[in-house]
Amino acid sequence: MTHAWQDKNSGAMEDWKRQFWNGESSPKTSSVSDYGNTNPYEDMSESVKEYYLHGTQMKSSDPKRYNFIKQKIMRGKEY
Repeated sequence: MTHAWQDKNSGAMEDWKRQFWNGESSPKTSSVSDYGNTNPYEDMSESVKEYYLHGTQMKSSDPKRYNFIKQKIMRGKEY
């Protein structure tokens, strides 16, 4: 589902890349999963999954990704 969102929200995807990635080759900080470290698109997808399933933990463990998702993807909704 996140991949479909990415296709329709290229500006936010570019913001994600600038904030969390060195181009498309490596994350500035480790993603929430090993698979998320493969590219920015999978990083965002894995991070959205983490936000939805384990938001309270993510809020502490990766507050920058958490806040980006909360503000730019979920429109303030927390799970």
